[in-house]
Amino acid sequence: MIDSELVKQHYLSLSDEELTSFALKEKKNITAEALTILKKVFEERKLNFPDLPGRNAASDQYEIQKREQWKLKNDLWIEALRLRKNGKSDEEVMSFLLSKGLTNYEIEKLMEHLPVADYNDEEFNKFIVSSSEKASLSTLFALLVLAVLLFFIINSALKFPVFFIPAGVILIAIIYFLRKFKGDLKGGYYWQTVLHEEPERIVWIKPIIEKHTLVLVITLFKVGKFQFLTSDGLQKTITCDSDENRSVFFRGIRYYVPHAHIGYNEQVDQIYQDDPASFLKSLQQKGLYQSVSELIKKSSV
Repeated sequence: MIDSELVKQHYLSLSDEELTSFALKEKKNITAEALTILKKVFEERKLNFPDLPGRNAASDQYEIQKREQWKLKNDLWIEALRLRKNGKSDEEVMSFLLSKGLTNYEIEKLMEHLPVADYNDEEFNKFIVSSSEKASLSTLFALLVLAVLLFFIINSALKFPVFFIPAGVILIAIIYFLRKFKGDLKGGYYWQTVLHEEPERIVWIKPIIEKHTLVLVITLFKVGKFQFLTSDGLQKTITCDSDENRSVFFRGIRYYVPHAHIGYNEQVDQIYQDDPASFLKSLQQKGLYQSVSELIKKSSV
C-alpha cells in the first residue's frame, strides 16, 4: 500500500506541463491507486486528463504478487553496498548476487535499493546542510533556555528548598532533550557525510505535518517536515515548507537512500522504538515495508 499523501505531494510539485508529460510517459507503470491520485490532481487543476488505454488486470495482479513476495535481503544488500562503495561496477555487483542464488528479478529489485555510486546533488546537499543547521540551532536554543532556567531555580532553591522540586523536573527535561534530540544537535555536515558515506544507517524517513493554530481552533498554517531516523536511534528533522524544497528533497533521497522506509503510522513508529537496528527487517516480516524506491516507482516521480 502506498502513502497517498506523499504521492500527492510528488504530483503537486510538478508543473502542468510536467504532470501531463508524466501521465503520458508512465501510464503503463503507475499503480491503480497512484493513478486515482493523479486523476484527482488533474481535476483540481482543471486539466484534461490524457487518454489512458485499458489496463490488463491479470498483469497488474501478477506484478502486485511479485512485489508482495519480494523481500529486501538485508545481508546481501549490505554486501552489495560495500562492493559498490569499493568501486565495483554494477555488472560485478550483479554477478556477486547471482552467485548467491538470487533470481534476476530479486537482483533487479535489490539493485534499485542501492544508493547510486558517486552521486552528488549540490542543491540537495546545500538544502540538507541549511535545514539541518536550523534544526540544530533551534534545539540548542531550547536547551539554553532550560539551562538558564535551571540555574536561576537552583539559586532560589539554596534559600527555599522547595524549589529543588522544579529544578529536578527541569533537569529531567534537559536529559530527555539530550537523549531525544541527539541527532538534531549534530550539524548539517555530519548528516551530509552520513548520506554520502553511511547511507545504510538511515532506515526511516518519517513525514511530519505541524499545525500552527490560533486558540487551538483555527489552523493558521501547516509546516511539512521529514525526519531521518537511523539504525542507531538518531533522528534529524528537515523542514520542507515549499514545493521547491519538497522536489529537491525527494530527488535527493531517491538516489542517496532508496532503501529507507518512508511513511508513518503508529505501528511503524512502535516497531522503530522497539529496535531501530532491526527496523527494516521487522517491517518486512510484518508486510509494512515501503521503501523510497518503491514509493517513487509506484508514483513514478
